[in-house]
Amino acid sequence: MVDVTQDNYATLLPQVLEDVRGCSFLAIDTEFTGLLAHQTFSNNLFDDGQRRYQKLCGNLRRFSVVQLGLAVFTGIADTNAYSVRSYNFYLRPHSCASSDPIIACQTSSLEFLQKVNFDFNKWLYEGVVYMNADEVEDLRTELVSLFNGKKALHMSFEIERHYKEVGSWMASAKDGDTHTVVAVQDIHAQALLLAALHNTPGLWATLLHDQFHRKLPDSYAAFKSDVHVMFPALYDTKFVAEELKNQYRENKNVGRIFNKTSLGELAAAVQGELPVMYPPKLRHLPTNNKYSQDGASLHEAGYDAFLTGLCFVRISHLFAMSLDGRDPSSKRPPWLVVQGQSRALRVSPGMVSAALAKYGHFDVQRLNNTSVLVATASWRSLTEILANVSSEGLKAQVYTSLRHSTLARSVMWSSAVLSTGLGVWLAYKSFKKSSP
Repeated sequence: MVDVTQDNYATLLPQVLEDVRGCSFLAIDTEFTGLLAHQTFSNNLFDDGQRRYQKLCGNLRRFSVVQLGLAVFTGIADTNAYSVRSYNFYLRPHSCASSDPIIACQTSSLEFLQKVNFDFNKWLYEGVVYMNADEVEDLRTELVSLFNGKKALHMSFEIERHYKEVGSWMASAKDGDTHTVVAVQDIHAQALLLAALHNTPGLWATLLHDQFHRKLPDSYAAFKSDVHVMFPALYDTKFVAEELKNQYRENKNVGRIFNKTSLGELAAAVQGELPVMYPPKLRHLPTNNKYSQDGASLHEAGYDAFLTGLCFVRISHLFAMSLDGRDPSSKRPPWLVVQGQSRALRVSPGMVSAALAKYGHFDVQRLNNTSVLVATASWRSLTEILANVSSEGLKAQVYTSLRHSTLARSVMWSSAVLSTGLGVWLAYKSFKKSSP
């Protein structure tokens, strides 16, 4: 495992790129400054793919990535084994010119990172600064304006000091002479100093930058398409494990292994009695990698990325998920419409939640003044509610949009009224023609 920081990033980047280009597959994990910004963004069983994606976007846009783990798995020729190189990137957003991102932090997330010994000093003092492509483009546009003198430049004390240093050098410099400004470590200061120098007659200076990808698109379909271009074969180990659990629910061995799908528990399970023949071995590079030793802990992004890849390589031959094309048909249980047994009883979401709490996890929302929609997490919960709801003084039936949707009923009634009206009008016209 290698911690990647601002100090060694440039040195390690060629090795990372070489590893990625020649690998069989890679695994990624991230740590954020927060998980849930507001209750508005929490998952709900009524969500479809687009709605869930929009919630995740709204949530992620409020927080920053502080650590990215990259585990690169490469097949070893003529063996049933993979070599693994793990990289643990410390990352922080970057300010430059008018770009000054806000780092929002959730207290519970910071406390969690503290408990798992996250190195906050390494993050703040040595983290690799980054921008995505959209931010870089905005910055480039602004810097062009600054370089061309079309936008006012406000120099800090540090920039002004270095600018005067260059001015002193210019007083005795000849055509073709060069001068290197040292001790300007901050890229923000470098960029503004370069802009100032570009606006000085007779001088020329250079600049480069690094970047991430672009801002998250608003559309789930656009996100899937974009991700598929970058990663043509993308797999989610938690989803794979959940599907295997459902697909082999009659097999007790498989059910036991995939009973819990959190990363740590899944990794422990697949390293045990996984019913596969000749599971591949993993060899860390370098051999003294700390992740190959006892005592490695969860929730460091590099280690979690390694565990993700370990889970994938053990179970990948049983199931696969692709982001290319349409989502598979939903396997969720249908919604239920719950009402009071008496029409006089107007049920509320809170009343229904309390009455059905014993039947497992579900979400509720009001349908109208007399009915509540219930989305269950499992078919078992659905079956138990339908079988026992009468004992709670309620009645339930499976929701259908044609029967229960207000919009669908309005359209249906409008069509009926229109058809009736058209029929009456045609009958009248026919009667009028036949009349003497």
